[in-house]
Amino acid sequence: MPRESTLLGMPRNMALASLVIVLTQTGLIVGLLVANRRRKRLAREQGERLRFEQILTEISGDLVEASVETLDNAICHALEKVRVMMEFQSCMLFEHVRDTQVVRILYHTDAAVREAIARREAEIPMPWLCAQFQYRKAIPLAHALQDLPADAREEQDYVRVKNIKSALIIPLHSTDGTTHGVSFCTGVAYREWSDTVISQLHALGDVLSSSVSRHRAEMELRLSEERFSKAFHASPSAMVIFRARDETILDVNESWERQFGYTYAEAAGHLPEELGIYRSEKERLRLGSLVDTVGSLRNHEITLRTRTEREVVAILSLETISIHDEACYIAIFHDVTDQRRVEEMRQSMVHVSRLALVGELTASIAHEINQPLGAILSNAEAAEMLMETENPPLDDIRQILADIRKDDLRASQVIRHIRTLVRRAPLRLLPVQVNEVVLDVLKLLSTDAQRRGIILHGDLAADEPEISADRVHLQQVLINLIVNAMDAMKSNGTTIPIVDVRTWREGPHGVSVSVRDHGHGIPEDRLPQIFESFFTTKVEGMGLGLAMARSIIEAHRGSIAARNLAEGGAMFTFTLPSGNGNGAGTRNATIGRSS
Repeated sequence: MPRESTLLGMPRNMALASLVIVLTQTGLIVGLLVANRRRKRLAREQGERLRFEQILTEISGDLVEASVETLDNAICHALEKVRVMMEFQSCMLFEHVRDTQVVRILYHTDAAVREAIARREAEIPMPWLCAQFQYRKAIPLAHALQDLPADAREEQDYVRVKNIKSALIIPLHSTDGTTHGVSFCTGVAYREWSDTVISQLHALGDVLSSSVSRHRAEMELRLSEERFSKAFHASPSAMVIFRARDETILDVNESWERQFGYTYAEAAGHLPEELGIYRSEKERLRLGSLVDTVGSLRNHEITLRTRTEREVVAILSLETISIHDEACYIAIFHDVTDQRRVEEMRQSMVHVSRLALVGELTASIAHEINQPLGAILSNAEAAEMLMETENPPLDDIRQILADIRKDDLRASQVIRHIRTLVRRAPLRLLPVQVNEVVLDVLKLLSTDAQRRGIILHGDLAADEPEISADRVHLQQVLINLIVNAMDAMKSNGTTIPIVDVRTWREGPHGVSVSVRDHGHGIPEDRLPQIFESFFTTKVEGMGLGLAMARSIIEAHRGSIAARNLAEGGAMFTFTLPSGNGNGAGTRNATIGRSS
């Protein structure tokens, strides 16, 4: 009988079965060990993820609750918390300095770097890193020095100096356009950066970047409010802030308190009409209507009342602002009471001076009116005579009536002109043809010139220069200068009894007018005072005419000057801004006759 084969003294079949059982058990044990290890790893990773999410939640809460003053510490604390939990050597939040290859460190877990940040010395040139920001991708460096490309020399030097083993750099783009970045470094061991870790740290970076942007916005807002507050309270102009919906006064500055006589405590919380600032309810409604229509005001003149019932003329500018999300108005008052008083005095003096001129021209005015009136009388008498004839010549009578009508219009025109001259009216700038003004004045003074045996000669620019001026005021200046010129030749015995009036363009933006006499000239030592008030070289003069002339010309943004001429006589020249284009040439006009 054949002997059964054995394996290690056991029957082969039995040995094989035992071996299978052992291998199976071993496989099961190994599988259980692997599964157990995998379960532990997953549990650890799950725990780390939950822990990180918990920390991220805590950090987010701390940053949201942090004020402008505590936000810096909150961000540093957040970085430190992550550094400890993730066992990093350092954590850093930085920004790319726009249009450079430099990064500026904003927050760092290293105390020495924080001191450099405080000294504004935490800027590092990193051209390769700055170039990577455009790709907006995380940069994991498991072996930092080896993984950096050869052209990243500055970055390699930094890694070498800081003894960094591994690094993760994540570019961040905030909503305000700033490019931030966070970096996490290890200094003891090399580290692989899993997608999970990169995702977690990216989320952390986004939270920090948003906080930095918010911090900056709040700081800028606070600085803006501080600047506004300083400007508001230090302004020399009176300023008041009031609520748009009910006009309740919210704040006033020191200038407003001085000007209106109420303190902040007395004014705040009250309406302007309760303080009696408006002169009438009608004015208040009118101003309110203007503001409602336009939403703002610029250089609106208004008269208001102070606590002592004094009336203040002010230039008001008003603008809408938002305070704590509520629409408000800020009103600025520029007190022009004294200016208006001076202007009124000037207008009174101009008026007085003009009346004096009219007085001097009484003979000429009477002649100008008597001439047409006399002609009207003669023509009327002639018409009556013709009407009494048997066959009245109707054509001749019609011509006489036409002459009467023309003379009547002429007399009316003279009277209107005189009424305009004596009327007291504020300065009104309108387009004016300079030549027309000169011709009107020459015509008005023609009778006086004829009586004196003086020729008034006009040498006028052919291109009809136009300026923006008050016609009556301009006439007053010319009348004054021409009458003075005729007076200068009164007892001079001159052989050239001519007053020359000339107009011409002065460069591209000016028109000049000169009045020249052939008199005895102005004493040289008195030339500097010739335009001063109450200074005169005439025995009967008031010393107001030339002062008023200068005042009027300067009110038109022009200039006036006087000088003696080498060939004798004096010449007054004034220049005013022109209102149209260039031109050249002259035309002549002569009024009067020589004696």
